Amino acid sequence: MGYELFAFAIVVALMSIYVYNNERRMGEMFYKLDQTAQLQQVLHFVDTKFAEIEKKTETKLQEADNRHKLTTDHLQKKIDDITKL
Repeated sequence: MGYELFAFAIVVALMSIYVYNNERRMGEMFYKLDQTAQLQQVLHFVDTKFAEIEKKTETKLQEADNRHKLTTDHLQKKIDDITKL
């Protein structure tokens, strides 16, 4: 009976070590998963901001092109008016 109790104690100790190691590994995996989720949120935020900045830059460039075209058209019209005289 003493040997059986000793064998059961060893089995229980080994099982507890196994469970402890699994819990530790799962904790590490959850930590890495949480870090990955946070990084994905940051990347999404950066992508969104980049898209906003790109859109604003595109709008500003189009506005500048339109102003340049208006100025060029206006100058061309003045040149045409002067040459008609």
